[in-house]
Amino acid sequence: MEKQDIEFVDRSMANVTPSELSEGERIWQVLETPRFEYGFRNDSIERQRFRDLYTQIHGMSCSLDDDGLAGMITSIGFVYAGKVYAISEAAKQWLRGQLDSYRASGISIAYYGSLYDNCFDECTEAKIISAEMLRALLSELTLSYDVQSDFIALSAGKATELELLQSEILRVWGNSPLEKLDELAQRLPLVPHDKVKWALLNDDAFVWNGSDTYVLSDALDLEEEEIADLVHQIDEHCSKSGQVSLLELPLNQYRERNTDFSDTALYSIVYGYVADRYERRDRILYPKGGGQSIEAAVHEFCLGRERCTYEELKDVAVRATGRVRLSEIVDAAQSIMVRIDHDKYVSDNQVSFECDEIDSVLDRMVGDGFLGLKEISAFGLFPSCGFAWNLYLLESYCRRFSKRYIYRCKSANSSNVGVVTLKTCQWSYYELMTHAVAMSNVKLDKKSIFDFLQGTGYIERKRYNLIDDLLKEADELRKRG
Repeated sequence: MEKQDIEFVDRSMANVTPSELSEGERIWQVLETPRFEYGFRNDSIERQRFRDLYTQIHGMSCSLDDDGLAGMITSIGFVYAGKVYAISEAAKQWLRGQLDSYRASGISIAYYGSLYDNCFDECTEAKIISAEMLRALLSELTLSYDVQSDFIALSAGKATELELLQSEILRVWGNSPLEKLDELAQRLPLVPHDKVKWALLNDDAFVWNGSDTYVLSDALDLEEEEIADLVHQIDEHCSKSGQVSLLELPLNQYRERNTDFSDTALYSIVYGYVADRYERRDRILYPKGGGQSIEAAVHEFCLGRERCTYEELKDVAVRATGRVRLSEIVDAAQSIMVRIDHDKYVSDNQVSFECDEIDSVLDRMVGDGFLGLKEISAFGLFPSCGFAWNLYLLESYCRRFSKRYIYRCKSANSSNVGVVTLKTCQWSYYELMTHAVAMSNVKLDKKSIFDFLQGTGYIERKRYNLIDDLLKEADELRKRG
């Protein structure tokens, strides 16, 4: 008998003689020794080891034959993965108490892997050797909780996994409408990080705000009358033209009192007000069942195609809808294919982007976190990708392939108008233009600003409804330095 087995038995049998114990109690004392910490497997070698240890501990032989011994061990132990473990009643009571404690503190759900990690020392002492074994043990215990394949539901009543996760996330949400994914995950030690992210992305209560940051959809400060007005305007636009761009809605007036909300979050929440009746494709809303859109027609045409031309795409739009909306054509085509010049698109597999190298070149160019697309004029430093670099190809790269940068614009176009910006940049397009003007040497009058914005590729034409506001804010930014 090993020393640790002897010490264990000495402690457990203090003031008790073997003759005072039943056969089952003597077998249990052998099963719970360190020798069988990782379970008893019912084969001839393991049974003989068990008998030898039984004799050393109790000074007598086990009276049961092999079948009887195996049957007794199985009946008093916990069977898992072909082995029998000595899980004590005290350990089971501790586990029940731990779950009750979690529930009392308001916790709705616990995943087995996270629960095991959180109680590792206690589980190890109880001879629970893995999260999978913990799940199996919980399935056998008499509990008032719903034991699922990946988690145990601690809340009263029936609820889906997503509903339970929503309850957990809301329980730890702070006072701000905005929270970061990593910070939420740290407050939920019984929920894996990827499950927190899954719930944030799939529950309408939460809206992606940018850079793994989320906002509560019902925290948007809008009065019922304002919501009703937005819904009315969406209906009105769609009844006239069959669609509406979220950019056409008067959302600027609500931004001052909703500074935590990015444009992306704002658009998503507004769409949620009409999602039962409208489909959303990027920033365009269409009535459900309203026929094939330009986007759908272009997507269908581009899928599986190796090459196509801009003119072909316009023909597709006309055949499908009877009209040409260039911004929609460009957006739809760029989401499927790579634009290699003004007139031609190719499939992704024909281009070989070395993303890390390209992003490193952009790091040197985009010094302040953003740069007008037309301000990039030298392409000699970009690594070969199979086609000659130009602004169209760079736009395609930033749209879908870059790890650190993104292409942004007022509306999709074929004039190289837009901005290359870091993905982490939260400024609206209006704010980007304002900062670009403020950081430039341009005179602060309308003509000079229009010349600057058009020349650097922020706007396509010398028209902008908010030019007066932009001029004023650019002047304030300059004064602040």
